[in-house]
Amino acid sequence: MGQCPSCGSRTHRPVAPKGVRMAFAKDRKCAQCGTVWRVACPMWAGWLSVFVGLGLLAVGGWLGLDLLREEGLKQTEAIWLVISTGCVALGYGFAVVTGRAGRLEIIPPSREEEGGE
Repeated sequence: MGQCPSCGSRTHRPVAPKGVRMAFAKDRKCAQCGTVWRVACPMWAGWLSVFVGLGLLAVGGWLGLDLLREEGLKQTEAIWLVISTGCVALGYGFAVVTGRAGRLEIIPPSREEEGGE
C-alpha cells in the first residue's frame, strides 16, 4: 500500500506517528532508505468528516432549539460539545477536501536518529 516518496520502494513498515495526537493511519518507514512519511488522508475520509460535521451541527442546533423552547436551555454543555465537535469535523473535512490538510508528509529524522546531541 503506497511507495516511499524518496526512493520509490514499495517495502515499508508501519511505525507509531510522532508529534500528533490522532492520525488516520500509522506513519510508514521505508525499508530501503529509512525515510519516514505520514500517509495522506483519503478523500473519502475528508468527505465523511464533512458529512459527520454537518450532521453533528444539525443535531446540536435542533437540540439547542428544542431545549430552549422546552426547558430554558439547561443542558448547554452537552449541546456545545456536540456543536463544537461538529465544527472541528467539518473544518478538518473541508481542509482535506480542498487540499489544505491531510497531505502526504515526509517526517524529518529526530536528532537522536541522526546521531546528534
